[in-house]
Amino acid sequence: MHIFLGLIASLVVGIESFMVPMPFVKTNLPWVSFTLPEDKQLDISSVLYYTDYGKDKCPAYVYKSNPNVIHPWEIEEHLNSTLRISAVVQTKQNETFVDTFSLSSLGRKVQTERVMCLPSTVKKPRGELIFSENFKDSNLNKWTHVVQSQVPAPHYEGVAFVNDRANSFVENNRLHLRVTKSNYSKTNPFHLKDCTSKSKKKRCGSTKDYNKMFKFIPPFVSAKLRSKETFSYCRIQIIAKMPIGDLLFPGLTLAYDDGNDNDDGDDAIRIAIVRGNQRLSDIVGNEIGGSRVFAGAIYIRDIYTEIHEEIKYIETKKHFGERFHIYTVIWHEKKIIFKVDDETIATISGTVAEALSKNKRHIELFVTVGGEYNFPHTRVPFHKNPYLNTKKC
Repeated sequence: MHIFLGLIASLVVGIESFMVPMPFVKTNLPWVSFTLPEDKQLDISSVLYYTDYGKDKCPAYVYKSNPNVIHPWEIEEHLNSTLRISAVVQTKQNETFVDTFSLSSLGRKVQTERVMCLPSTVKKPRGELIFSENFKDSNLNKWTHVVQSQVPAPHYEGVAFVNDRANSFVENNRLHLRVTKSNYSKTNPFHLKDCTSKSKKKRCGSTKDYNKMFKFIPPFVSAKLRSKETFSYCRIQIIAKMPIGDLLFPGLTLAYDDGNDNDDGDDAIRIAIVRGNQRLSDIVGNEIGGSRVFAGAIYIRDIYTEIHEEIKYIETKKHFGERFHIYTVIWHEKKIIFKVDDETIATISGTVAEALSKNKRHIELFVTVGGEYNFPHTRVPFHKNPYLNTKKC
């Protein structure tokens, strides 16, 4: 029984200051305007607009030190010769971007160039593309499969992640993640031979003592991919179509693996939270179904696991699984910005962002069913969640 086919079309990772976009140049002769895109999340401290006329005329410039008042700079020119217009943008991280456009007498851009000047403490150029995945073949050599059950605490999810083409495959330049019904029984006991769990206990199953393991048998199997590379302070963009179906939950996360016996997945930046239900109300009547996308995180505070989901959201008339959307996270040390289709959902800052910024993280892509982190019993009414999130496991 196939209950979901999820699609991920592409994934791009860039260093943090991918945030500073190229300026726009518009010509409406004799006027030429030069402006930065409006985005309140840009960490700009100042901008210098500069026009070079060549040898026969002094340059013109304007300096704006207030990042909240960076309006377009318009100049009147007849463009009898090539004109060079530049914007010198300085960010609050002391990075400097110099963008220069050369325009011909016909008002066309003939050349564009960008120069980045970075603080000496920065080891990699900001704005550099450092990871890209377009799923052109089925090798998935940038990824590893996580193979383990999600039934035990703290997840209480109804799946085991497996490495099987029935649950994860690439076709037409798209990664497909699929949930299927499991076929474990007394004659086919739940046991994952290639289990990646470091605990090697309930998460891997056993060929012995079926009765003891019965309550840990997952009713479904699915797939979870983890990037081999780790990242920090970056911009990640994922084009994906979300799952549709009651209690399905997609994972687009940045997760920390401490390399020890940590199989819990209790330290993750959740790039997008979209529940599979077409409609779903929480215990106070708020809609949290698949027509709304939230952002959040799972992290450790002191010795306790905290589930953080932002109150803000973006809503559409249809479920986010009806078509592809672009999900973006922009990760700074002291704030994490979440976007959908270039519209900001929410920003996490303060102690939560600082706690999440202590470690490099893997990208994880998966689909699961139910679970305490995804459909917490304190938020989802019991009659709408047939999977009991219980501490007895």
